[in-house]
Amino acid sequence: MVPRPIGAPLWCGYSQKADALSQKCNEGALGILGLFRGLKTMMKQAYMAAAVAAALATFGAQAQDYQMEGGLTYAHVDADGSTDSIYGADFTFHLKQVSTNGRPLAEAAFLGRSSNLGISYATADKADVDALNGSGEFFFGDFYGAADVTQASIGSEDSTDFAVRAGFLPMDGLLLTVGYEDLDLADLTAISLGAKYVVLLNDGMALNLEADIKQYDDQDDTIEYTLLADFYLNSALSFGVRFNDSDADGSESTVGVGAKYFFTPVISGEIEYANQDKTDTIGARVAMRF
Repeated sequence: MVPRPIGAPLWCGYSQKADALSQKCNEGALGILGLFRGLKTMMKQAYMAAAVAAALATFGAQAQDYQMEGGLTYAHVDADGSTDSIYGADFTFHLKQVSTNGRPLAEAAFLGRSSNLGISYATADKADVDALNGSGEFFFGDFYGAADVTQASIGSEDSTDFAVRAGFLPMDGLLLTVGYEDLDLADLTAISLGAKYVVLLNDGMALNLEADIKQYDDQDDTIEYTLLADFYLNSALSFGVRFNDSDADGSESTVGVGAKYFFTPVISGEIEYANQDKTDTIGARVAMRF
């Protein structure tokens, strides 16, 4: 959940900020880095359209506990005719086994308040960008803490960004957070407020709602906000929508849709599409749990 809310469909992590920074983003390098930061959160839904369509006729996958998850990600970015491909890998280790019984498989760790450590790596095909990310989420009863560090190589420059969050769970399925981010190469910091709520409905259905608002310390104190929702038809299949915008001059909204399906209790696929003005991103992720 750090630094960007789950599912935020941004190929350019800084495109909504100050004018000078937006110019850098349009040059490409920071835009690719922005996608790296969202690799684990952006690719939130099913392996291919045919599998998703077939899943409509299936029942939810049976429950099976797990402790580790590894994934592979591919994203194709088309920015006004200029294209690139992103390749990534990620791994998450939970400190204790995660119970999936009676929960959407994609939300089992959150609903079970599972502390975890994660690592991911991504590289661009054309852009000279590589990024390594480490993260951790920790639950202490009704309290929550998280940290995220990204080390990136962008051409001849290196960048180290970090983010921290603290939160409280006033009830099962609801998390409220405050956060701080330091963006090295962009020379910006940000504070944020976030919320995530997962409610279990009848007949195995569920709804996930997330919201995040950030204020950057640029010359205009730019405010950025992100909204997303996922509807679970059963424990295995979900569809989602995402929205991001800011109050920066010339800001363009990002709108995204996606789907996720567990072919078995331990094998999942995801696909997501996002559009921001003349930039289109489509990404897919496959993962296995152990």
